[in-house]
Amino acid sequence: DTPNLDFFAEKGKMGYMYPLDEKTAPGSDNSLISIFGNDPKNCKRGVYEAIGLGISLKRGDLALRTNFGTINNLKEKKVIDRRAGRTLSTKEAKILASDLNKKIKLNCEFEFKSAVQHRGVLVLRGGFSDDISNVDPEWSPGSVNHFKFSEPLNDDENSKYTSNILNDFLFQAHKILKDHPINLKRKKKGLLPANFIFTRGGGIEKPKLKQYRT
Repeated sequence: DTPNLDFFAEKGKMGYMYPLDEKTAPGSDNSLISIFGNDPKNCKRGVYEAIGLGISLKRGDLALRTNFGTINNLKEKKVIDRRAGRTLSTKEAKILASDLNKKIKLNCEFEFKSAVQHRGVLVLRGGFSDDISNVDPEWSPGSVNHFKFSEPLNDDENSKYTSNILNDFLFQAHKILKDHPINLKRKKKGLLPANFIFTRGGGIEKPKLKQYRT
């Protein structure tokens, strides 16, 4: 007995919507950005994620979307799970993020903030480049079973510098995470450890967003 669904089936209409264009299969991020009246081509995922978490950005700050994930080691770079088994709790992620902010030392200011479960944002403060490759294997060329550290996408010195800083963060993060008490407890429970951070969608341009009020 489904009167409401029956009503929609009888009265509703079906069709297509192209958030970007007819030739592009959109992701969840640029679809939503477009549906709400913004241009998805003018900004990258990391910036929107940072804005959504209430992080203040200045021009030149590099914002990246992050996932807590699981790898075997830094030598083989084998990806076990891009999302730490989807079992990492928001509470666990906040503890891990807090310790990373305290213990990682870089040649720049940075802010790492966890969101819901495995999701988060990394912001490198200063005049950085977003012409760098994604570390998340699903959003970078090559095998999804292995990851590559960030690489510059051009010969610009700032792009090279940005990749080096980001990779330094990722290396230090893994060193802290692999033996973190949270992950040791997770492994005892048979859960995947959140021992690496995958980054993607780095951006430095803050967009002009349409404002909606209820």
